[in-house]
Amino acid sequence: MRDNYTSNYSSREAYSKAERMSARTYNLSIGFVLLWGFIINAFMCAFTSEFFSGMYESSPIIFVIAYFVVSILGIAICRMKNGIGLTFLGYHLIVFTVGTLLAISVPQFSNVSILNACVITVIVTLVMIVFSTIKPDVFLSMGKTLFICLTAAIIIELIMLLFGIHIPTLWDFAIVILFCGYVGYDWAMAQEKERTLENAVDSCAGLYLDMINIFVRLLGRGGNSRSSK
Repeated sequence: MRDNYTSNYSSREAYSKAERMSARTYNLSIGFVLLWGFIINAFMCAFTSEFFSGMYESSPIIFVIAYFVVSILGIAICRMKNGIGLTFLGYHLIVFTVGTLLAISVPQFSNVSILNACVITVIVTLVMIVFSTIKPDVFLSMGKTLFICLTAAIIIELIMLLFGIHIPTLWDFAIVILFCGYVGYDWAMAQEKERTLENAVDSCAGLYLDMINIFVRLLGRGGNSRSSK
């Protein structure tokens, strides 16, 4: 799905001069939209944890189905390219659905663990962005490989969950490395698009999911739960 999602931008679309932005403004827009998504998630974790935990406990199957439906809807809306309004809506749907899971799981960990995972995620992301800026062709050539690896990882994890197989720590770090590659790839793809606000928001969808996956894996393996303390 990700390859189809990003391949739509292999050829530049026609935008008016008024819609085009400078490289600096374009990249800053990506940064601000990402930050806005994480602020929303932080507020959800701080104030809606009990609410979404209660929803999940009362009807976990309905909760999971609703999560996937809204997530897929958000991704589909981002892909439509029907204007900045709809693209921004799609991004918010993705942020909201991911935020519901974060609101349930993240508050279970200590503040120190959460902060450490956040800092490492930001550092890793910035490093990969720098590498991607210097050598974009390297990351652009990794698209199919990353997609195959991600598909295989999803299948393997589903099998592990289905048969109750314990997921080793090294596996989580391998997934972190995979999404580090995706950060570089999605950033390189973002630079290939026409520099408009709509494309900046759209690029944030992939980068946001990359960073969230890195954060969750690091927190899950390196964090200390509040109950254990």
